[in-house]
Amino acid sequence: MTRRLLVLVALLLAFVAPGSAAAAAGDNTAVAINVKDGSSLFKFAFSIKKVTGEVVDNSNAAVAYASCENCRTTAIAIQIVLVSGSPGTVVPENLAISINESCTLCQTFATAFQFVIGVEDPSVGLTKEGKRQLREILREFKALNGEDYTLEEFHARTQALGQRLRTVLQTELRSRRPDEPEDEDELEDETTDEEEQPMPVAPPVETTTDEGTTAPATTETTPPPTETGPGETTPPPTTTATPPP
Repeated sequence: MTRRLLVLVALLLAFVAPGSAAAAAGDNTAVAINVKDGSSLFKFAFSIKKVTGEVVDNSNAAVAYASCENCRTTAIAIQIVLVSGSPGTVVPENLAISINESCTLCQTFATAFQFVIGVEDPSVGLTKEGKRQLREILREFKALNGEDYTLEEFHARTQALGQRLRTVLQTELRSRRPDEPEDEDELEDETTDEEEQPMPVAPPVETTTDEGTTAPATTETTPPPTETGPGETTPPPTTTATPPP
């Protein structure tokens, strides 16, 4: 990796790191930086926000960086944004990046799901059944920590869970009745900060790049499309799998 690219990576990690000056209150980030040989590092972040202002610019980011031997690094970020009113600017950002630097026999995964949904009533929220289903989906995302999975399995499982979450948001959102008390069982933002643990499985099999050389690492980067409500637009969806540098 060139010196210039390393500088750009450092700036990116500083930008999305939790607690940084650039991280706004409406943003959600999962950043996993693994430099310990033989370890598994897992970071998970979830947030649900209600936005009523003129500008919708919430950011959701998952960044996994690995520079180690026989290690696994995973970052998953999930954000739900419920937008009411008529904002003049709607520019949400969804980002997933996975990077291997001087890695040997390492696996690095990052995926980010962002759902931006337009609602007519600010009181709109998930039903009790919707909250139950959402909590179960989040538990299954976090259960990936410590499990054995390949790049293909990680992609398939996270995409299936993302589809289930999409279905919940399509079927379990409703307005609160005027005579209905506020729901005390509100969902809260959460971050799972799992420290380095021993690798749960044997080292992965080495792969071959397009150039025909042996690559000692695999990388998964999957930023799904941002979801919106009727009448709103977003950039075209992107789904990519990035080979190791």
